[in-house]
Amino acid sequence: MKILVNGRISEKYITNIDTGYFYGYGVFETILINKSTPILINEHLTRLNKSAIKLGIDKIIDIAEVESAIQKLGAYNIGLKINVSKENTVFSLRPITYKEIDYKIGRKLGVSPIRRNSTSPLVGIKSMNYMENILAIEKAKEEGYDKPLFINQYNEVCETATANIFVLIDGNWKTPKLECGLLPGIIRKWVMGIIFVEEVILTVEDVLESQGVFITNSLMGVMPVKEINKKTIKQSELVVDLMESYKKYIETAGEKHGLL
Repeated sequence: MKILVNGRISEKYITNIDTGYFYGYGVFETILINKSTPILINEHLTRLNKSAIKLGIDKIIDIAEVESAIQKLGAYNIGLKINVSKENTVFSLRPITYKEIDYKIGRKLGVSPIRRNSTSPLVGIKSMNYMENILAIEKAKEEGYDKPLFINQYNEVCETATANIFVLIDGNWKTPKLECGLLPGIIRKWVMGIIFVEEVILTVEDVLESQGVFITNSLMGVMPVKEINKKTIKQSELVVDLMESYKKYIETAGEKHGLL
């Protein structure tokens, strides 16, 4: 698959050797491309650029650069990944592997033994240093789960390795506070603009005893959770409604924002 490395089309990852290559010192975003339109592009680029500034990476990625990459790579109904380090900007394509059956079945989560550090300087940054997440995902799959669920050093629920989490408790939707040590997800923000969600501190017990759970990320959208730590989780009809709302949103987002 073709990639765009520092403005040039390539069949291989040929980058400048910098701290991004050696240490994962960089940031990234994964954006849903519906047809040829980047969904929630302004939100993604705002997070990307703010994170780069925090790490001292002197670059700003704008919409024009993203649109150019989409055209050069022929991105269509796919995920667009942007990796930014001090000396490299790489655009690559990622297939969307989620199927309709996945949303009907729902995901199985297992609490990870790896703890999130809510005081880490990387909290809130979508860092290229992703080894901890990868190891947790591999361990979760070995144990029969789809994804790991992270808790922090205070036993507070944070997020999964690739998604934010929402929990229905006593008829009200709740999600972990950012201060617990999680990424401020783009679809997390979208959901909170659609329904009322309270940001709170949650324990694993809260989640296990809830009346519904779903997770979100940019390629997946809204995904129900059917099981956590082998315990079946109740399902809420509102999750189905949210899934449909997101599908409708991405179909009209390009026209609404005047992109491509």
